[in-house]
Amino acid sequence: MHDGNKTDDPSLTSEILDGHFRKAAISVLPFALTISNPRIDDNPLVYVSPAFCRITGYAKESCVGRNCRFLQGANTHPDAVAAIREGIEKEREVNVDLLNYRADGTEFWNRLLLAPLFDDDGELAYFMGIQHELRDAPKQQNANGDETVLEELQHRVKNHLAMVVSMIRMQSRSEQAGSDYKTLARRVETLQLLYQELSDAGVARHNSDMVPLGAYISRVASAVSHLDGRESIRVNIDADEIDVESQRAGQFGLIVSELLTNALQHAFEDQRNGLVTVQLKQLTNGVVRLRVSDDGAGIPQDVEWPRDGNLGGRIVQGLVNDLGALLSVDRGGIGTSVTLDLPAR
Repeated sequence: MHDGNKTDDPSLTSEILDGHFRKAAISVLPFALTISNPRIDDNPLVYVSPAFCRITGYAKESCVGRNCRFLQGANTHPDAVAAIREGIEKEREVNVDLLNYRADGTEFWNRLLLAPLFDDDGELAYFMGIQHELRDAPKQQNANGDETVLEELQHRVKNHLAMVVSMIRMQSRSEQAGSDYKTLARRVETLQLLYQELSDAGVARHNSDMVPLGAYISRVASAVSHLDGRESIRVNIDADEIDVESQRAGQFGLIVSELLTNALQHAFEDQRNGLVTVQLKQLTNGVVRLRVSDDGAGIPQDVEWPRDGNLGGRIVQGLVNDLGALLSVDRGGIGTSVTLDLPAR
């Protein structure tokens, strides 16, 4: 998230992030998010999410500018603290369960994923922490059971965190890097919605890695329309229930987020009313078809989309390439229709 102009004012960074992340509905997420700045002495927190404040009982103002060790106490195991310290020193990802303390002194178990975020020059810019409160003390993992589930979850987190870091780097190169946290927050939330869908599906399907794509796409479309839409613009969702791997689901979700945002922000600038339709269909030949169409102004014929100069377009094109899918753009008499066909495996 570094754009070349280093910001060493924790309160300023927190103010920027807090305002835009709230708009991205981060307050309803099932886990806490923190960001610390290792470029400032003692690696203080520069952002804490509302969920972090709810879990710990600390106000945001009591957290920002402090190292997160204030959550530790007499019964926090030194091995857990050492693992975190080593991860920070070696600039690598850490997964650890540790006993923390709330503002009122009560204990709680915290499952922490701490990951370094590097800027485009490969320099460490931030540490991002994802915290999940455990209702009970963590149990000893067995080789054939919970440990396998934990490894699968960590693998998912790594894959999707890589997507986040990639988008942060792309965002940092844009001309509006300093004012575009809302856009970045929307992309991060798209992946966070995937974790909610994974959680729901995992309970029902015994920790399966398969995601009901229709339900997930519907969540993403609803979130985006709430953030970027207006009452006079309707969003219709017509999605079949198709199970896909979580990695593919995340890529589909990001594509829907980009296409729908583009339509809501640009297709109806000169119209009071409008309609955007998101369709997800399983064709008879096994192809999964995603189509986002609108009845707005349409993309001009002389504009190449997705074009290299557009960040959203580059993200879509990169995701389409990763999926091995086919992308087509129809600029009919009314509006625009973007279709993605994913061949059957």
